Parts: sequence; structure tokens; C-alpha cells
Amino acid sequence: MTLFSVDCPMHRLLFITLVLLAGCAPDITETDFFSRHPDPLATEEGKVILASHTNDSIRIRVLSENGLHAGFNPLLFETEGDVSELTATLFLDSGITRIESPLGSTVFTSGESAHILNPGISGDWTLELSWVTNQGRFTTLYPVEVADDIWVQQIEGAPTFISWIAPAAPKTGSDVFEIAIHSFDGRSFSPVTSASPDLYPYMDMGAGEGHSTPFLAPTHVGDGHYRGEVNFIMSGGWDMTVRMSGGEEVIFKGFTVR
Repeated sequence: MTLFSVDCPMHRLLFITLVLLAGCAPDITETDFFSRHPDPLATEEGKVILASHTNDSIRIRVLSENGLHAGFNPLLFETEGDVSELTATLFLDSGITRIESPLGSTVFTSGESAHILNPGISGDWTLELSWVTNQGRFTTLYPVEVADDIWVQQIEGAPTFISWIAPAAPKTGSDVFEIAIHSFDGRSFSPVTSASPDLYPYMDMGAGEGHSTPFLAPTHVGDGHYRGEVNFIMSGGWDMTVRMSGGEEVIFKGFTVR
């Protein structure tokens, strides 16, 4: 029994309509903003242990959810025993110079974020821990891996890096939009505080059609961070373009609104 035949005029019209609709749906399978993040590693606690130090009287561990990647990485510090003034610094050792990433070099409480920017220079990433006990100050170094990630984009031909901060898990409706802008001088990163970035959200519907959504351009709120607002009118795949005043731009592709 034939249930569907394209020889029937009505069925042929339905078939063509379905094909056109499929072609209009945004294809975000390969560019989904979240699916390209590093997968969590299998550990007993469900977190990645970045550094661990234990002796007879103290225990120190630094953990993250998914391993380190370019962008903002919430860290968890665990201590037992007489430990105080625990600090962490992340740097890239190129063999010639030590390049510190602008992560806020001291982290005292759980949930603080290490902000990692990759300058594109070959070298070894190192996590340095320093702490104080009743026996003095101690420092240890731990090699770590930092994965590239689409949370951070570099302006082509310029030493300017734009980091996506929020929203991290957007839904339809109004949401805070925040980025951080840094400049790299060959040795270190510095926050850019005088930029005038603009935002252009765009949903590609296919066949040359698409639309934007209401938004407020971000303004500087301190330390190279810029905050605005975006009101997503529908779920799906969005391209979020950040434009600088000189015409340079970066595009965060496949930003998925649930």
C-alpha cells in the first residue's frame, strides 16, 4: 500500500514545503556554542583535579568542572589543616618569558573564576600554588593543559581578545550580556577600558532570510568588562557579533538559546 506519493499534486506540494522548511532551519550541529566545550573528565568527584598537595598535616586541592579552557573557569579550592594565604597564579612559560594570564592571581573562595587568554605563543601552561603554614611559606608548580575554546575570540590582525562572560546558559527573554576586552603586548594582558563595543544578534533562517532581536550595547563597568542587555525573542541558534568602534569585529557563532 502506498501511503505517500510525490506524484499526487497535493503530496508533491507538501514534499516541497517540507524540504524548504528543512533548508531554512539553522544548522548549529557543528557550531553549537556549548557542545564544543571540553567534555568533563571522569573523576571520582565529577571534577578535574588540577593540582593536589598532601603531607602529614595538610591537604590542598584545586579543581575545576571541565578542565581548563580559554575563557572563564570557575575553580574550587579545598584545604585541610593549617593552611592560610592560599593563592594561585596561572602562566605560560615560553622558554624565553613568563606570560601571566589575567585571572586575578589570588583566589580564596570556591567559585572564583580563572580568566585564561591564550596569546598563541607556544609554551607550557603552569599553575603555581603558594600557601602559608606554621612552618613558613611554600610554593609548588603544576603543569596543566589549557584547551582553546570559542568563549574567547581574537580580532583578526590585532592583539585584542574578547571574552564572553554572560549569558552562559541563555533562555528566551531579557538577559544580561557581558564581555571582557584585553590587549596583549607580547608579555602580558591588559584590560581595555576605553572601547565602545556594539552588539548585533542575528538568527539565520536560511535562504537569505533572518532577523535580529532587541538589545542594549554594552558599556564599560570596570577592569575591561562591558555589560549590556539582550532580549532573545525566540529559541534557536544565534550569531552574536561584537563590533569595535574601528570596524573590527568578532562573531560568536551558533550561540544557542534554549
